[in-house]
Amino acid sequence: GGGLAAEPGHLTVTVERPTSRKANDDRPGFDDLCLCEKGQHVDCYAVPTRLAVELAVQDLSDAARLPARDDSGQWTYAAAVFGAGGQALGQAVASIINIVNPSRVVLRLPSVLGNRGNGSAAGQYLSELEKAVTRHSFSRGAEDARAGEDHLTIEELDPDVANPEGPRCAAMRAFDEFIMHARGRDHCTRRRSHRRVVSAA
Repeated sequence: GGGLAAEPGHLTVTVERPTSRKANDDRPGFDDLCLCEKGQHVDCYAVPTRLAVELAVQDLSDAARLPARDDSGQWTYAAAVFGAGGQALGQAVASIINIVNPSRVVLRLPSVLGNRGNGSAAGQYLSELEKAVTRHSFSRGAEDARAGEDHLTIEELDPDVANPEGPRCAAMRAFDEFIMHARGRDHCTRRRSHRRVVSAA
């Protein structure tokens, strides 16, 4: 292959989401294309930046305690936004489950997205994620992925750990690209020259 495998953020998903309220923000929201210039990808809905833009906050933690329901008992706009993000990621997780059938799925999420319930809008992220995993997984896949528990395993993503991991993963990816190029498997169109080494006896 050409190194394009294992990119769940670019899976195409269909989510029930509110009409975007993005305004005066240069950051991408739900209506904007993915970084790969295609739409309806997981990364268009599930990542913290997109959620923050739709909620008109700079940091997603600022929206962590917004209520899930209004005074009349209806879902709030914030709950719908978080729910859309959860749906997107849940569909991606289900796709992986259907292919790999893992014995356990562990999701590493920022603390604001790893919140279950408590009446907050952010709790809808995991709630809708779990529903999507159940709805879109084949046979016993979702049950296997939960490893006998009622929910998927969630680990809080520590920014102090995640920040160094990003450059490390990028370095590994660059090294992999170097190997692919050396093997002639990267679809590079540049003409390769092969030198014959002649030893003088």
